[in-house]
Amino acid sequence: MKTLISLHPRVVTATLLKIVGSLLLAALICLYLQFGLNLENGLGFMPLFDINGEYNIPALYSASAIWFSAALLLFIHRLEKKVGTPKAYYWRHFAYLFIFLGVDELASIHEIFGRFAPMIWERFPALQISRKWIIPFSPVILAMAVYFFRFYILLSKENRMRFTIAGLVFLSGAVGIEILGEWYANQYDMPPVFRGYSAIVEEGCEMLGIVLFIRALLLHICQFSPAPNVAIDISFDTIPDQRKKSNRQLQPGLKTVSASSSAIAEEKGKE
Repeated sequence: MKTLISLHPRVVTATLLKIVGSLLLAALICLYLQFGLNLENGLGFMPLFDINGEYNIPALYSASAIWFSAALLLFIHRLEKKVGTPKAYYWRHFAYLFIFLGVDELASIHEIFGRFAPMIWERFPALQISRKWIIPFSPVILAMAVYFFRFYILLSKENRMRFTIAGLVFLSGAVGIEILGEWYANQYDMPPVFRGYSAIVEEGCEMLGIVLFIRALLLHICQFSPAPNVAIDISFDTIPDQRKKSNRQLQPGLKTVSASSSAIAEEKGKE
């Protein structure tokens, strides 16, 4: 007897959106407890659900979602390599980038680059409107953009559109809202509660961007799947074979799209 778990793009996307919505609602409740009821610690609620915090529930979710993206990218690399897609290694390198981004989401490694900001600001005072890490980190971002540009061009039209939308939504929060928020704070006396709202919008855009990216990856995997709208099927043996000398009660097996991948490879060979 087998138990089958299917990852449907629509179901996965809806589930992630519900989680993101719940986390943003929890962040709003934190602001109300802190500024509306003047409860500095929010009855212990604030440390757990501070949307701008580290090593708490929102940060753990964000890192997990990014690592899930990395796992899907590695899975796609395996499929693309099997059918002989040119430059398939880009998918693996993209996965490595997302593994780093997941670690950075938890530990805020990018903030280390902020230590170089004062040296830059001495020569370019106008750049002080930005968060400390953005300008020193820009060469790294530019280098990655140049490297993955070829990969972006090789994508299908549908994937380019989906990746572009996801990337713009993510960057609007990771960079755009940060720069605008810092500029507004320098120009006007922004109350702390509005800084909280700005952080919610910023992190919300980042979370939504990752959800859209996961959806794009699952839809891409669907192209290899023999079942409609099913990206990956995972089956488990719930009743072990008594004839096998094994102490495990569950025999996990991944029902991937290898058969379909082979068929695609044969079609490419015929062409």
